[in-house]
Formats: sequence, structure tokens, C-alpha cells
Amino acid sequence: MRSVPWLSVLIPMYNVAPYLRECLDSLLAQWQAGVEVVLLDDASTDTTAALAATLCAQHPGKLRLLRHAHNTGIAAARNTLLQAAQGEFVWFLDSDDKLLPGALARLRTCLAQHDPDLVLCDFRTFREGGRLKDRLRDRRRKSSFSGPAHRAGTDRQALLRHVLQAGQLHPWSKIARRTTWTRVLFPEGRTFEDIATIMPLLHGVRRWVHIPEAWVGYRVRADSIVHAPSGRSMADLVLSLRDLHAAVVREPDCRADRALCTALDRFCLHRLSAAALWCCRTGQAVPLDMPALLRGMYPQGAAGALDRVGRWGWLRRARKVRYRIRRAGWLDGATG
Repeated sequence: MRSVPWLSVLIPMYNVAPYLRECLDSLLAQWQAGVEVVLLDDASTDTTAALAATLCAQHPGKLRLLRHAHNTGIAAARNTLLQAAQGEFVWFLDSDDKLLPGALARLRTCLAQHDPDLVLCDFRTFREGGRLKDRLRDRRRKSSFSGPAHRAGTDRQALLRHVLQAGQLHPWSKIARRTTWTRVLFPEGRTFEDIATIMPLLHGVRRWVHIPEAWVGYRVRADSIVHAPSGRSMADLVLSLRDLHAAVVREPDCRADRALCTALDRFCLHRLSAAALWCCRTGQAVPLDMPALLRGMYPQGAAGALDRVGRWGWLRRARKVRYRIRRAGWLDGATG
């Protein structure tokens, strides 16, 4: 009888031939029994699929390769990988990133010590070349959680609050039980799908722990969606922020947790401000009815939310956000 892997590492791939070997080498260097690595090529147009097949042949029993016949996007690729995963826990890893040394061993130790449904890890950025300021920044650990570390928690309101305060909602810093991940559906056809997905994931968590160690190396790429936005990607960002906001306010007693509401407003308004700034600088519009969308998120008016976060130590930023979204034409009488 075949034993169940204790971990599935899921890696979606699309046109990442220059980075894939480094990603998989970082994982294979610390591979251990009971870990399955599942790759999915989302109909790449470069040599990604061929390289992945070669690496699978070189490491039999360690890598499993799946393929999409047509390109469906990162969200659909992650959904397919979740359906294929067999491990007790699931860890997503982007194919241009890498696992830092010792990450798998530290994860297994954490699971044995705390028996959590969710482990939150930290990360470091890395890039080729760059300015001295960027290289110094890359040395610093980026935290995915603002609360207590090395201690199992069970208060989901605190979990939501500390995740939002840290502002890092990517799935690769959230290692969760497969039964928890499979309750989540990534919104297919959209970018910034992680923002819409993390809160439903956290909703199913009963016990969690944060390990303040960098286990993932996040590659900063000039051609990424974050650094090369478009009208469509900005619309996807706004829709994911809407979904995130709705998921949090549905939580029982959310409105009574002032710190949670403030963290939610800060996270959403900060990113709405970035989208508004992009519209102002490029002269392009987000193809959505933004006043109506903001009314849905803030029935009492976005201005009220800006006032609240301003009172909690964010006054200068709140004024900047208000200026940007007004300049982008996103405020009307009901939301202003």
C-alpha cells in the first residue's frame, strides 16, 4: 500500500525556461522521502515543457509533470495542481522563485512540534544586478505575519488581522493542509488571484503558527504583472480587493474588531491608491464602474474609511489616497 506524502510542492509554469532549473535545483537539493513535487506546464511557448520533461527524467520518482493543452492562466493552473495533489500539506512555489536552504527540514520540524493547519513563513527578494539600495533591501527578511511567532494560535480574528497588517497575501508563504486548500477555488481568468483567495483559505484554519524565517526566495522581475501593469490587470486587482473585502466583513464579529477593520481598510485603500495612480499617470481607465464598486465596498462612503485609517496613524497616506482616487474620477457623491 502506497503511503500518503506528507507534503505536495505545487509549481505552475509558463514560459519560465531561464529560471526553472534554479527553482527545481533549490528544491531537489533538500528533497526528502514523503515529498511529492508536481509541475504543471500551462502550454508554454518556449522550452519550459521540454526542460521540465528532461529534469523529470533525470530525477525519477521525485518530479511529476502535468500539462495543459491550452494556456489558461495562473489561477486555473493552481486549481489543476490542487486537484492532482496527494500530500497531507500543500506548498505552492512559483517557478521563477526558489526554496531557501533548510526550508523543507524546518517545515517538517514545525509540523511535528505544533500540529497546525497552516504554517506562515517569511521570504527574501532577489534579483539580477540592480542598484546597491536594491541589493541591500534583498538581504532583509520580509514578514508575512505581524503577530506572535513560534507559537500556535487558534484565534481566527487575530490571524486575519496579523496577515492583513503584514500585507503579504501570496500563497507561497502559506503552507496549509490539503483539506484546507481544496476548499478554495482560485478565480480563473484573473491575475492578482491570490488576494481573492487567501481569506477563504484562512477561514478554514483552526490552528496556525508563524515561523519568522525566510524559506522562500522571491525573484523580482521587471516583466512581472506587478511591475508591468495593464488596464486588465488593474481591473483584476480591484476585483480581487472587492472579493477580499467582502470575505473579511462576512466574518462573525468583524465590525467589533476595530484593529481588523483598520488593517482591512489600509490594505485595500493602499492598493486602490496604486491602481488610481497608474490610471492618472498613463491616462488609461480601469474598465469598471469604480464609483459603484467603491459604494459596494464602503456603503457609508470611502471617505469615512479614509478618515478612520487616518486617525490610526495613517493621516498623510490617507490624504494621498483620497487625492489619487478623486483625481482618477472614482469618487461620486455617495463615495466621496
